[in-house]
Amino acid sequence: MATVHVYVAASETLIREGLRCLFSRDPTIEVIDGSPLDSLCEAEQVPDVAILVVGVPTGDSVEVIRNLCRRFPKIKVLALVASSAQEAMLSALRAGAAGCLPLDADPGDLIAAVRTLAQGECYLHPLAAAAIMNEYRQGEAASCAHLSPREEEILSLLASGATNREIAKRLHLSTRTVEAHRAKIMAKLGAQHLVDLIRHAIRRGLIKL
Repeated sequence: MATVHVYVAASETLIREGLRCLFSRDPTIEVIDGSPLDSLCEAEQVPDVAILVVGVPTGDSVEVIRNLCRRFPKIKVLALVASSAQEAMLSALRAGAAGCLPLDADPGDLIAAVRTLAQGECYLHPLAAAAIMNEYRQGEAASCAHLSPREEEILSLLASGATNREIAKRLHLSTRTVEAHRAKIMAKLGAQHLVDLIRHAIRRGLIKL
């Protein structure tokens, strides 16, 4: 079995050394020394997998994952996340992580994840997969929420970039009425931002990419 080179980028010393000790038991996995990300540029052996910890108070930020994936696209990132932080799992995956694993996962799962990523594939622990499914189901439920023809019309205009005032003028309504419709639409769809409204408009076929 080919040797897998792993770069442990965890900020916490105990976690970093604990992972190093765990990997030392497997002769097919070699940990590359150096904690600063810049050391990757100077490493003689480019790692196959980089491990970061997110979703804990002193962990790495999701932005670190995004930057690492941007600078080193050939390196697969494995995010170790606090098991209860499903949103952190989703954020890590959105940032470019190829694998996601809770911190309390079995060591065997960690080894399997590292080997899977080294082969160029993705790895999702069941908890990470559940987080994705929950988000998908919530999105599907919101997309199925009933909107009146007027609300769909306003949603379409909002998603296309029209302001409340522009919509009011086009539909011969008062700005206050448009604002009320907008608040009701966001409540029905569980949307918090304009980006959410655009996403729902696309799902409903109200606007095309």
